[in-house]
Amino acid sequence: MSPNDQIKEFAIKTEKELEECWNTLVSLKKRTFNKADDIGMFQYKLACILFNISGEYNKILYQKKTLIKNQKKLKQVDFKKQFTDFENALSFLKCLIYTGKTLGDAFVWIFYQSEPNHLAEHHTRPKNTLLIPRNVGGQGEVKFIQNIKIIPDHVLIYHGITNILTIGDYSVFNLNTAKLSGIGELKAGKVVENNLTLNLTILGHKLEIPRK
Repeated sequence: MSPNDQIKEFAIKTEKELEECWNTLVSLKKRTFNKADDIGMFQYKLACILFNISGEYNKILYQKKTLIKNQKKLKQVDFKKQFTDFENALSFLKCLIYTGKTLGDAFVWIFYQSEPNHLAEHHTRPKNTLLIPRNVGGQGEVKFIQNIKIIPDHVLIYHGITNILTIGDYSVFNLNTAKLSGIGELKAGKVVENNLTLNLTILGHKLEIPRK
């Protein structure tokens, strides 16, 4: 299957999923939502989409590197054609990621519009990597946001679904005061019997994190 065929099939599925996230985001902006379920589910769905795009990007990138490695075995015209196809596919996947993270930025603004000074601090730090890592750490971040959707009276915001939040892995917002309560850093531990140990360190107010 050519890169163009791979991407076409993948894009149709992904764009439909992004549209679903957009519809959820609209309800969030209108405040017509169930706080615990919709806030958590929006982030988890978007994180999964970005995680899958990252996987597709890495797959195409590997195929491109393999093509370069075998360049001498191909006619120059065939090599250039395939190389261009891979480059176009990678560029398209980058656009998909930026589109997804733009939805994440709009989601974040619901909360950070009341904290412009803290948002400005994020802009002083280097941007996050474009892709969500496919390693244990990246998998842990996605699974964490699935299982810890909300803390009593607070919402947990995953930075990996945004372009603009660059300090830490999560923001913790108080739903009653609309103020930032802390910034969290997640560390993945060992995998034992298919169970992954995760440690979340929050700098800010003391919070009780529910366990599942």
